[in-house]
Amino acid sequence: QAQYTDNWKAHHRHQHPFCSTLFTTNFDTLLQRALQLNNQLFFVSDTPGHYSDKPEDDHEAVHIIQAHGSIFRPMLANTEDEIKKRRDDISGSFVDYFEKRGVIVMGYGGWDDALMQALNDCDRFSGNLYWCDIHSNKDSKSKLRSNVLELLEKHKDRAFYVSLPEGGANIALQEIHKTLGLGNYP
Repeated sequence: QAQYTDNWKAHHRHQHPFCSTLFTTNFDTLLQRALQLNNQLFFVSDTPGHYSDKPEDDHEAVHIIQAHGSIFRPMLANTEDEIKKRRDDISGSFVDYFEKRGVIVMGYGGWDDALMQALNDCDRFSGNLYWCDIHSNKDSKSKLRSNVLELLEKHKDRAFYVSLPEGGANIALQEIHKTLGLGNYP
């Protein structure tokens, strides 16, 4: 394991992850597969019923936090009651993390779960909050959920709406990949 890690570091020493932690409400393995296709080390926290530690940045691997669980665990947060319980149990552990880093929200509607509760509980966003969605800037006022608009207004000096290009998150992530100099994307 150590030799593999050292070899990987030597081969990829010029590459840095775009972010250190990915939070998702999805159960699937899409993020893991995307990181594998880009030769990026990662580890997963997918047991929301037992998740209480704060995420950390002191590692080279990307940390994926599946806030509602994953397809590999029996404790999925799937019903309204389960999502509320997870929100009450784990949202507090994300607040400090969100306040101290840049937060990019993409592909998330802002429903009443642990991630939205944590964002709402933040007093500040030291690294700014960027809420990305498919709606134009003009249409965002009528198309985004009211709680998202309230969050952006509450932090208007450090929170911004970003209209994604036509094609949505797929095209936006391809552009990020290209801009970071990571070569062709799969």
